[in-house]
Amino acid sequence: MKSFFGKKDKANHNEILIPKQNIVRNKKWEEGGFFKRFLHKNHAILTVLGWYLFFSILGGILLYIPIFQKDDIEHVSFINSLFISSSAFSDTGLSTVSVSDTYNFFGQLIILILILIGGVGWFTIKVILVEYIFEKKITIKDQNEIMNEIGGETNRHALEVAKVAFISTVSFTIIFGLIFAGLFYSVDPKYPANWTEDSNTPASINLGLQGDFLQSFWTGIFHAGSSINNAGFDIFTGDYSLAVYYQNYFIQFLTIFLFVFGGVGFAVIYDCYNYLKNKAKGQKFRFSIFTKIAALSYFSVAFIGLFLVFIAEGFDVLISDQNSFYRSDFYGDPSAKSFALIFNTFSTRNAGFSTINIYDLSEATKVIFILMMFIGSGPGSTAGGIRTTTLFVLIVALIAKIKRKKEVTCFNRRIANENVRDAFRIFIFSALIVFVSSFLIYIPENVIDNEDVTYIDSLFISASAYGTTGLATNNLQLIDIFASIVLIIVMFIGQFGIYNILNLFKSNRSDYIFSKKHHYYRVYNSKYLETKIRLG
Repeated sequence: MKSFFGKKDKANHNEILIPKQNIVRNKKWEEGGFFKRFLHKNHAILTVLGWYLFFSILGGILLYIPIFQKDDIEHVSFINSLFISSSAFSDTGLSTVSVSDTYNFFGQLIILILILIGGVGWFTIKVILVEYIFEKKITIKDQNEIMNEIGGETNRHALEVAKVAFISTVSFTIIFGLIFAGLFYSVDPKYPANWTEDSNTPASINLGLQGDFLQSFWTGIFHAGSSINNAGFDIFTGDYSLAVYYQNYFIQFLTIFLFVFGGVGFAVIYDCYNYLKNKAKGQKFRFSIFTKIAALSYFSVAFIGLFLVFIAEGFDVLISDQNSFYRSDFYGDPSAKSFALIFNTFSTRNAGFSTINIYDLSEATKVIFILMMFIGSGPGSTAGGIRTTTLFVLIVALIAKIKRKKEVTCFNRRIANENVRDAFRIFIFSALIVFVSSFLIYIPENVIDNEDVTYIDSLFISASAYGTTGLATNNLQLIDIFASIVLIIVMFIGQFGIYNILNLFKSNRSDYIFSKKHHYYRVYNSKYLETKIRLG
């Protein structure tokens, strides 16, 4: 029998044999040609894929129409419109144009709608409309589609998770949108004084928000929706992102809360909701294995990454001159710089907002950011990457291998061998996608008038696209059509999930391993209950 590392294991006391005739086989898969079986087996995944393509292309067409663009700008090309649409629907945030300077209110509204549909999920919204607006029953087909889109232990569980995801996302977008509106209406956006002396940027920047309730309200709603969906888009005038609120820690704290809420995973939020509900009733509640793994891995990646970033920037102070982040007066005092590192490190958890120029950080910090964006956030969330649960399974599997254990266990559960093999496949194919796309972007012909772009910059952008993060070290307005198409494809894969793509070509073989010689199926007889973890 093959272990999770592919090597043959001899029969041992952990295995039992089940006669072949006791296993019920599905004859439907054996009927018809390959194409028919492929469509039948992957109907739910292909349906999700089709809708993802539909919304990305539809958004690109709408954003290309001049009536959704401002009158005083050059007409945006279709490839740029498609790029913005794909970036919005995948909740990435990479942009080849300035959203605030290019699109009018209706164009920005289209982008926000794409962000919300891509974050919560089209099938989640569809189910809410069918059940609550049209008062119709949810079909098994609808439940299967939600299962593939948002995850869940069962179809019914996925449906409940979808409802909580929709209600919480819409509610938080409105509530925090109003809070942001009040802050944008009253707070004076400005850079720190030391920053402005070096960059010749005025200390106070007129965003047109102070004293303008309607514009503040719209900007607040847009920022809240973009934050909770980990989109990274903003409509502040110019290309400043949240740098205009560099030392307004309250706005940054609220933003962090929203993108952590959206990135940890809706199944985790659902469990937390049930925990609070049961606690109010005085009842006990047990968190699922998935919630434990997803939450532990998400926050471990965030805080370990933050720790490594502080080490990298501290070491850079020792070996660098005034160009290092902490030695420079460009970003204010050390406390302001430290919080900037905290915010921007957490932002690599797929949020994409920045309060500094990522280019100014050390090369070591950029590599750490690349790894964090590549890992991504929790499955069934608004974020991309290989997903934190995939990393968790890889780590515990390697530990089990080092300890020469036959089983991969955690929280008194045995992780299915199929799960472990899938985790390795996800990691390998994801790494290939990021490296290949980074080389395609790095080709000199693909970069126009930008001699400062290094391979690290190209790798950074590729990891940002795959992790649907949206951070960049250089100006994406300088990349050409071919590089834009490459990034569109990478963003799409990051949103749809490499796990779903691999499942399209996965054989329908049973988890049981059939031995032709003895006509028996072998399975493990473990003291631990088997569990399957949703991966990237």
